Amino acid sequence: ESKEWGEVKDDDSDGNDNAEVQRCRRASDAHIARERRLSSGAQALHMQLGALQASQVAGERDIHVMAESKEWGEVEEDDSDGEENAEGQRCRRASDAHMARERRLSSSAEVLHSQLAALQATIEAGERDVQVVA
Repeated sequence: ESKEWGEVKDDDSDGNDNAEVQRCRRASDAHIARERRLSSGAQALHMQLGALQASQVAGERDIHVMAESKEWGEVEEDDSDGEENAEGQRCRRASDAHMARERRLSSSAEVLHSQLAALQATIEAGERDVQVVA
């Protein structure tokens, strides 16, 4: 090339590119760049919110410790029908643990969803179109 990129002039096919059209094009380009920045910022905030939720769900809870007089292996469970075998007890415990886990996951997902909706509403509130009076 004999010229640098900055030296090349844009030739429009219609030749009627006036200052107003250039301003509109610059404003449009600036708007698109702003939208990209906001989208990437929202994605980063969403990832941080997810990490925060995961750390809150996973740890740092106060628990109540109860003193027991027997070891776990010595405890005899009362069966409702008296005929349930060890396999049935394990199955019931696994089912109860699964249901408790599902409840925890559902409640955590609801909290995350509501916080994400609030974050999106805050972002959208800052993106209002305003009319500029010259």
